[in-house]
Amino acid sequence: MKWFLAALCAASLAVQPVFSEILETNSGFALIQGGTFVMGSPASEEGRRDNEEEHKVTVSGFYMGRHEVTVGEFRRFAEDSQYRTSAEARHNGKVYLESGTAVQEDADWAHPYMDQEDDHPVVLVSWYDAAHYCNWLSKQEGFRPAYIIKGTKVIWKQGARGYRLPTEAEWEYACRAGTAAAFHTGSRITKGQANFDGYATAPVGSYPPNPWGLYDMHGNVWEWCWDWYGRYSLKEEADPAGPETGEDRINRGGCYRGVSDGSALRSAYRWYGDPPEHSDNTLGFRVVRAAGR
Repeated sequence: MKWFLAALCAASLAVQPVFSEILETNSGFALIQGGTFVMGSPASEEGRRDNEEEHKVTVSGFYMGRHEVTVGEFRRFAEDSQYRTSAEARHNGKVYLESGTAVQEDADWAHPYMDQEDDHPVVLVSWYDAAHYCNWLSKQEGFRPAYIIKGTKVIWKQGARGYRLPTEAEWEYACRAGTAAAFHTGSRITKGQANFDGYATAPVGSYPPNPWGLYDMHGNVWEWCWDWYGRYSLKEEADPAGPETGEDRINRGGCYRGVSDGSALRSAYRWYGDPPEHSDNTLGFRVVRAAGR
């Protein structure tokens, strides 16, 4: 019966987004079965922006963290590797406060200017910090690192099985979890379904997961993706990884600071990105790795 269900699921994936409820987990990771979906949003979607053109994309299977990387997980990395984040090195962490936005010299992942425990998502980490974390985690678990990092040059070794940041396409595919509406919850999202329109992060997993068992894909913190920001190619694509060069790296998903309708949390919403050295207390990340060993 299991092989029949797997074959039926594979056949379904070839023509539409995944609808199977079959999930496998591996050390806090969900196995996301590959498939084809429509990335972007229809012109009729409320809150739609002009950089969300619909196009068909196919992604291969991958493991994705069920939660955003937490303060406790990042602390183990920082202490084990004696790593200094971009904010610590540059003394330029940006923080969002009830009174406004400011750059604070002492703001960093351990001092985010809000109360956080080890089970909260780490913030004030740059894209570079996230890449270094991925390589460290790969080595810890015996995988060949996905990145070659030389200063500010990061090369993705796509044959490696190590941990890495999701591509923008992988992120949206996983966020949608087989749905086609603005949110995986439907055309609307409520404060009981995601952390937004507030002033602080919530512990990861505080809100219901999406249909594929992933938590906080809407809200809590913005999440870094691999891609440089750029306009979509409207051609049908397989495993796109974004432009080869750019100025800003994509982040997705919205955060605890938003607007009352949650429009920035939409599955298709594309923030224009931030420079890879940027860090602030609304921005974190989660990791993925290719399926298989």
